Amino acid sequence: IYEIVMQTAGYNAVAMVWAACGSTSEYLCFNPDPDSSTADGSLMLGAGDTIYILADDDTEGGAGGAYTLTITYHEPPAGDTCADAETALGGTNVGDTSFFANDYDGSCEGGTTPPISGPDQVWAYTATCTGTLSIEMDTTAGGYGFNCTLDLWTACGDPGTSQGCDNDYYSGGDGVCNVSAAVTVGQTVYIMCDTNNSAVVGGAYDLLVDCV
Repeated sequence: IYEIVMQTAGYNAVAMVWAACGSTSEYLCFNPDPDSSTADGSLMLGAGDTIYILADDDTEGGAGGAYTLTITYHEPPAGDTCADAETALGGTNVGDTSFFANDYDGSCEGGTTPPISGPDQVWAYTATCTGTLSIEMDTTAGGYGFNCTLDLWTACGDPGTSQGCDNDYYSGGDGVCNVSAAVTVGQTVYIMCDTNNSAVVGGAYDLLVDCV
């Protein structure tokens, strides 16, 4: 995972990333705050991949100026894939999609038109009840808020085993996703928490788990 940060001397920053230089269709646009002098984002690259970065002034009538462009490599943390899924417990679990890879698509997202899957984090939860498992992903808890996708699988990494999927692109874009499903005590299920925009790093969120 590579983090790209553009820091200007005060004008509004936009960093556009192309796979093909000058392309209008293959790019990510890092501009999390239209009034910010910092533009940052992350993306997954393979060895030998070449990208092109356009540093831009987003200020109307602006003259631009000096800036710094920093590119940093980050090892994906625990929970990046099914092989190292984080353990979720009943109650509130704190997650963060920053610097995670875009490994999975939820059963209610994907493709080349919005919503396009972004960085995701995987959790494993073992049911403590026979009843209804309710899960909420709240991205506004960290004070930022981003479009989310929440998918619940019985087989990790397989959207075909989804027991419920919520994509807030379709449900109001409020940064909160909810799913619920029937479970039996001792059953392990997998929770995929996703940013549904490939140009967004995501960030901190609360994962609320309740089994009754």
